[in-house]
Amino acid sequence: MSKPKKKRTKTKIKVPPGHRLIWRPWITVNGKRIHASERGIKAFPIVVPVAA
Repeated sequence: MSKPKKKRTKTKIKVPPGHRLIWRPWITVNGKRIHASERGIKAFPIVVPVAA
């Protein structure tokens, strides 16, 4: 019998003033590209500062 999959809960991402939230299909960690699809998601959320 296989284990039941965990349900992923949505978490609210807090975006501080002067920043915005962007979504990317991959991120770079230690020089290696990690694709969101490898983690079972569509994209990674990234908080970036807004240019003035």
